[in-house]
Amino acid sequence: MTRLPIRLFTVAALTAFAWTAQASIAQDAGAGLQSSEWRLVSIGLDPITASQPTLRLAENGMVGGSTGCNTVKATYNSDGANLVFGPIGQTRKYCAAVFETERAYVAMLGDVRGYQIENGTLILTGGNGETLATFQAK
Repeated sequence: MTRLPIRLFTVAALTAFAWTAQASIAQDAGAGLQSSEWRLVSIGLDPITASQPTLRLAENGMVGGSTGCNTVKATYNSDGANLVFGPIGQTRKYCAAVFETERAYVAMLGDVRGYQIENGTLILTGGNGETLATFQAK
């Protein structure tokens, strides 16, 4: 009869440990996404050479960055490996040298459905898991 409380305690302790480990993994994934300012390296397979677009995701669900010419702002939702940006607003300066890159960058953000982080590289993915863009931690 004294073994039942010990078994219950053991089950409760193991359950608490599993929940804590799971929460820690989720926090680490979010912290990785939010831990850096990210510099755009490529959109699809096209390297970015004309400008230095950036992206920064904050813990409060806001995202900001630069297209290399204009400032961008949006909201985002992240759940595990899923990532979706809300409507993207941007300033409206005209910069002929980076116009095409800027347009492709903002359009790509609207197509993002997921992400992965590997060795300081952020990979944004689309609905089919295809790579949309690659960023390096700044």
